[in-house]
Amino acid sequence: MKLEETLKYCGKQVCVTCTDGEEYRGVYDWYQSDAESLDEPNAIGIERGGIITEIPVAEVASIAAI
Repeated sequence: MKLEETLKYCGKQVCVTCTDGEEYRGVYDWYQSDAESLDEPNAIGIERGGIITEIPVAEVASIAAI
């Protein structure tokens, strides 16, 4: 998946399914692009219960609003 495909969900409740089948539910809280940090991969942050999980965009199989 490309980072640009995820941006419409930023700030919303989402369910992210990773390429390994793992699912994360929470608020799409932030994203990091190559333009911000050349040595880090594109990533998104999902917040749930005060804990943020960072997920590399290359590992995102799908994302959907819930």
